[in-house]
Amino acid sequence: MASSNFPRCLAQILKHEGGFTKNPKDPGNWTGGKVGKGKLVGTLRGIAASAHPGLDIPNLTDEKIASIYRAQYFTPAGCEALPVGLDLAVFDPAVNSGVSRAKKWHEAAKGAGSTKAQIQKLCAARMAFLRGLATFKTFGKGWTTRVAHVEATAVSWALAVGTSPAVAKAELQAEAVKAGKARIAAKKSATASAAAAPAPAALPSDAVMSPDLWPYAVGGVAVMLVVTAAVFAYRARVQGARADAYREAAANG
Repeated sequence: MASSNFPRCLAQILKHEGGFTKNPKDPGNWTGGKVGKGKLVGTLRGIAASAHPGLDIPNLTDEKIASIYRAQYFTPAGCEALPVGLDLAVFDPAVNSGVSRAKKWHEAAKGAGSTKAQIQKLCAARMAFLRGLATFKTFGKGWTTRVAHVEATAVSWALAVGTSPAVAKAELQAEAVKAGKARIAAKKSATASAAAAPAPAALPSDAVMSPDLWPYAVGGVAVMLVVTAAVFAYRARVQGARADAYREAAANG
């Protein structure tokens, strides 16, 4: 897609990046990339001192911020040539997780078919990656909301290109309903798995297992079911965020 879509993509990115921060506990705010290393300069709209130690971060102009995002993320990730919607879906993870990883996810999604399908597959891969990070417990809620919002917005843009407003809205509403049903199903599975976790119990009289091993067997099953419940609970959160995002996109379309 022509680069004229860059301003619209950037506007979406900046909604999630926030304003100026100078928290001394955040390594990104230090020019050395570590707490206490270099100078405490801060981060403005996602432009961090750790990545740009020579910039006057607090006084960056909108034009300078845009030029950085375009030169370091949008263009290197190949977004200039992508269809509307897919450009945003690649641009956002390029900013958050690196250009090479965003391009890898895009490449893997190419065989999904339509632009909409590619966007959804890319965002699913991105979400799976984020789920595996050690910091997910701390930042997972925000990341989940962000990815869902980017997905729904990107899909709405893609649909607007090839369909009428009424058809696009109906499709977005259908995605919201689909995600909502998936959320309910995952939530039920999470509840069922948690309820099935066995409590400590005495060894049955007819058991062939050694009494010494019985607690470990019961404990292993319990752990497995608790982990399963956590996985379904995570899926419920993801699908809930997607349902909300698609409903919002439909309403705004």
